Amino acid sequence: VDMERLEAVSGPQPTTYGASAQSGVLKFVTAKPDFSEFSGYVDVSGAVMKEGDSSYDFQAVANFPLIDDKVALRVVGYQSLEGGFVDNISGSSSQTHDWTPAFTSVPAPFSYPGGFGAPSNIARVTKTNHDVAEENVGDIETTGLRLTAAWQPDDDWLVTGLYQFQGTHVEGISSWNPELGDLNQIRFKDEVKDDDWYAMTLVVEGDLGFADFTSATGFMDREIAYDLDSSTYLHQFQGIGAVYYNMFDIAYFGTAYASTYSHSIPAYNGSITGWTPGPGAYTYYITELTDVTSRMVNDEDHKRFTQELRLTSKDEDQRFQWMIGGFYESFESTAVFRGLLDGFGDSLAGPVIGRQPAGFAVRTTGQSWYSIGTDDHTQWAVFGEVGFDITENLNVLLGLRYFEAETDDTTISLNADGTNAQTCLEDVAGDCILSGGSVNQDNRIGTAPARNQSKETGTLPLATISYSLNDDMLTYYTRSEGFRVGGTNIIRAVSM
Repeated sequence: VDMERLEAVSGPQPTTYGASAQSGVLKFVTAKPDFSEFSGYVDVSGAVMKEGDSSYDFQAVANFPLIDDKVALRVVGYQSLEGGFVDNISGSSSQTHDWTPAFTSVPAPFSYPGGFGAPSNIARVTKTNHDVAEENVGDIETTGLRLTAAWQPDDDWLVTGLYQFQGTHVEGISSWNPELGDLNQIRFKDEVKDDDWYAMTLVVEGDLGFADFTSATGFMDREIAYDLDSSTYLHQFQGIGAVYYNMFDIAYFGTAYASTYSHSIPAYNGSITGWTPGPGAYTYYITELTDVTSRMVNDEDHKRFTQELRLTSKDEDQRFQWMIGGFYESFESTAVFRGLLDGFGDSLAGPVIGRQPAGFAVRTTGQSWYSIGTDDHTQWAVFGEVGFDITENLNVLLGLRYFEAETDDTTISLNADGTNAQTCLEDVAGDCILSGGSVNQDNRIGTAPARNQSKETGTLPLATISYSLNDDMLTYYTRSEGFRVGGTNIIRAVSM
């Protein structure tokens, strides 16, 4: 809304845009305040569609010259609604959950001690979604506000400040399953997603006589949260592997922590809700399979601060041109993810959770998966460019950018609510080394988070030859390198 122009910049860009343009940049340049006159507009539109909800879009822009040729303010507001068009039809897990792989895959015949060898011998309980079935899910509502103020103390200096907020709320996810009919889905949980962010920038531009000075400061805070149905996704673990592994571990290893599987696989076993005593004290039989329903909940917060300083030669018509500058960026993020499984605490996995060593606490018996991760990235760079007009139409430009970038990530991933940590240390047998002495408020499963660190340094070159055929046609050749700050993968227990 209210754009001055859009710029498409091919990548990589090793100097001017640096790490922000490894593969290119689509740059949105917002309209600036006008010192000369009051102006504005209002734009309202609407839409209807046969298969979904109606939509609307509202935009309003106003420009206020507060002090003649000195101070101006530009205000932008907008709100839109994109109507949903997918139906969450009333149905049951018999249409979305399939237990067949559990009974046909090897080694299924050995999965049922005591002779249970066919699905007809085991009761199956299905779940329905009648309480959340709804037409036209997937509404997307977006609200935004932008304030831009400009101060021009004299002809040589300009200070521009910007604040922008945008919030997006999604009611339902508009994916659909062709097997259920055109634009139909079956979800067992209400689904929502929120994406809210605000950004602030301050740009100072001035004429120093020998060069033009630019300082650009930016800060952005973004929060993303979602609560989504994961029933069908999770069932793939239950239907294919959980039946076999659970019976293998529980029936033949009993209550002992005989292997990592014995306290990790039950995370996916909320579907196995019944058992009976057998020949051995801890031999269990499957008596019931439940098409369990579940949710996945995620909450993220990202903060980014940037500062750039530049000096640029003033006269664009001189044969020799130059630019030098420096850049700093810090990025911090935290993400918490939870898997919530209906009936998890009352399932066969429940007793396994209850057998944790002394000093270990269960967060909640309904939580089948928990992870928390923090990322801390910083980088700084110095850069410069020099250009020379060999002829009136032929120019050569050379540039260098030196950077240093560091990342520091920590992650804890738990399944079965802490009976096994995907980031735990291991002994020679591959089992987790758990210590009650390391339990704290943030880490109640007794294992320290995995920490990954990396550091990158380098010098990025740029060379461009350009030739103007005429006032309307430019040919050029560019050779450059770029760099994008990377990261590290979550460390699983088996990779330690």
